[in-house]
Amino acid sequence: MIRQLKFSFIVLILILTCSSCLTWYQQNIEFYKNFEAGNFTEAKKIISKDKKTPKNRNKLLYYLNYGTVTFMLKEYDLSNNYFEEAYLIGENYSKNYLAEIGAALINPTVTPYKGEDFEHLLVHYYKALNFLKLGDREAALVECRRLNNKLSVYADRYTSKLKYKRDAAMHTLMGIIYEANYDYNNAFIAYRNAYEIYEEDYKELFGIEAPLQLKKDLLRAAYKVGFMDELQWYEDQLDMKYEEEDGDGTLIFLWHNGMGPIKDEWSVNFSSSCRGNSAFFIDDSGAEYSFSISDDERETLSNFNSFKIAIPRYIDRPEYFQSADIIWGNNFYKLNLIEDLNQVARQTLKQRMALELSKALLRVALKKAAEAAVKSENKGAGALLNVFNTLTEQADTRAWHTIPHSIYYARVPIDTGTQSVQFTTHAPGGDQSYDFIFDIKEGETKFHFFHSLQIGK
Repeated sequence: MIRQLKFSFIVLILILTCSSCLTWYQQNIEFYKNFEAGNFTEAKKIISKDKKTPKNRNKLLYYLNYGTVTFMLKEYDLSNNYFEEAYLIGENYSKNYLAEIGAALINPTVTPYKGEDFEHLLVHYYKALNFLKLGDREAALVECRRLNNKLSVYADRYTSKLKYKRDAAMHTLMGIIYEANYDYNNAFIAYRNAYEIYEEDYKELFGIEAPLQLKKDLLRAAYKVGFMDELQWYEDQLDMKYEEEDGDGTLIFLWHNGMGPIKDEWSVNFSSSCRGNSAFFIDDSGAEYSFSISDDERETLSNFNSFKIAIPRYIDRPEYFQSADIIWGNNFYKLNLIEDLNQVARQTLKQRMALELSKALLRVALKKAAEAAVKSENKGAGALLNVFNTLTEQADTRAWHTIPHSIYYARVPIDTGTQSVQFTTHAPGGDQSYDFIFDIKEGETKFHFFHSLQIGK
C-alpha cells in the first residue's frame, strides 16, 4: 500500500510538472508558429482566447505579443493600447517577495516576468511607429521623450565600459522623428549620440559601425540647424562632404529582417568546494565561479561535491535575407543595418550571467539541503522530494519571441505626387521584390515598415 501511494505521488508530480518542463516558446508553440508563418489573424485568435495570462505573472509577455500581432495586422490604435499596458507594467514593476522566495526554492518562473532592458525600449519603438502610421507626430515625439528618459536611466546603471547600456538604433529613430517634425536641433543631438554609440560601443560589442545613412543624416541636421563649425568638424571626422539631396519629400523605409533568438535552457554540471568564507564552483569547461557564503551555507555546501543546474541561453534564428535595397526611378538606395537584436539579447544575458549562476547555485544548494533534512527523517519522503526538485529545476526561458532579428533603414529623397518604389530583398536562394505606391506631399516625411519573417538555416 505504501509503495502504491509513493508511486501515485510520483505520477502526480510528473503530471503537475510536465508542462513546466517545456520552455516558454514550446508552451505557446501554436501562437508562435502562426505568427512566424504570417498567419497573424489566426495568431491573434489564439492569443485572444487566453483569459488567464493578463492576470498572472506572464502578463507582460501577453501584452507584448498582442501589441506585436496587432501591429502586423495594421491595427495601430489597438496595438498601442496593448503596448501602453506593457509600458505601465514595466514602470510599475515591484518585487513580489513571496514569489522571490518561491524562485529560490523552486525556479525563477514563479516570479512575474519583468522583461529585458531592450524589450522595454522596443515598446516605445513600436508605439512611435504606430503613431507615425496614424499621422500623430506629436504622440510619436512623446515616445521619443520616454525613450530618452529610459536610455538615460540605463546609461547610469553601468559604470564599466563595453556593456550594452546605450542603444544607437533608438537614438537614430529619435533623430528621424525629430527631423520629420522639423526639430533639427534635437535631431542633430540624437544623430550625434547615435554616431558616438556606434563608434564607442557597437563597433566592439557587435561589430556594427555607424551606418552611411546616419552619417549623411548627421551632416544634414548640422547644416539645417546652422551648426557650421560642427558640420566642418564632422565632415573632417567622417571624410565626407555634406551634399543637398533632390526631392521635395522624404520616404523613411524601415525593414525588420528575420526573427529574434529563442530563449532556451541548458544544464551545467558543477563540482563544488568551500574554502574559508567562499564557495567555489567549477563547470564542465573548467570555468570557476566563487561567491561569499555564510557559515550555514558552507556547512550545507560541504555535503555536496557535484550537482547540476539549469540556466538560460539563446538559440539563434539566423537571417535568411542578407541585404535589401530600394529603387525609385533611376536611384538606388541600400538598406542600412542599425540594430542586431540577436546580438543585443545575447549581450544582455551575458551581462547578468554571474547573477543567474549565483541564483541557480543557491537554489540547488537549498534543494539539496532540504532533501538531506527530509531523508534523515524518512528515506522515502526524501526520495520523493528529490524527484520533485529534479523535475522543477528549470531556467527562466520567458522572452519576447516576436521581435525581429535585425532592423535596417533607408532614407529616400523623393518627388511629390504618386511615386512607385521597388523594395528587393537578397538571399542565396534568390531575390524577392515588392512594389509600393506612395502619395508624397511637399515637405512630407512618409514612413513605411516591412517585416521579412523568413528564417535562415
